[in-house]
Amino acid sequence: MSSRVVAGLQPVREAIRAHGNKLERVLVEGARDAPQLDALARFAADHGARVERPSRAELDRIARGVHHQGAIAFAPELRLVGLAEVPLDAGTLVVALDEVQDPQNFGAVIRSAVAMGATAVMWPEHRSAPLSAATFRASAGAVEHARLCRV
Repeated sequence: MSSRVVAGLQPVREAIRAHGNKLERVLVEGARDAPQLDALARFAADHGARVERPSRAELDRIARGVHHQGAIAFAPELRLVGLAEVPLDAGTLVVALDEVQDPQNFGAVIRSAVAMGATAVMWPEHRSAPLSAATFRASAGAVEHARLCRV
């Protein structure tokens, strides 16, 4: 199974909410006494996800520079839809991006689009920020609920 790294408390919480037991595993820092991390581990277990409690050093190694806040999940790859799959009728709101190259900005736009109830977020394949761990984190987990369309 192909998976992607989701890092940060809120992004991991939304990945658990969206995918539950389909997550490969959820890593929650085990060395420190942190109620938020303990609550996240219980939330993951309640949703059928396999929870592991590695050290901070191990989380840092896996996150590769992305600020993880003590939580990482291995989630299924995001499903990208084709333009033909986006319903285009009177109630459709599509957020179309062009040349947004900063992953944090890309994630923030996805977060805003989901909050507005957008039908889809569309962006070009070339000269655009990648869907990366930084994008997932900047979206605060909203990417798990967005319909994504790369054209």
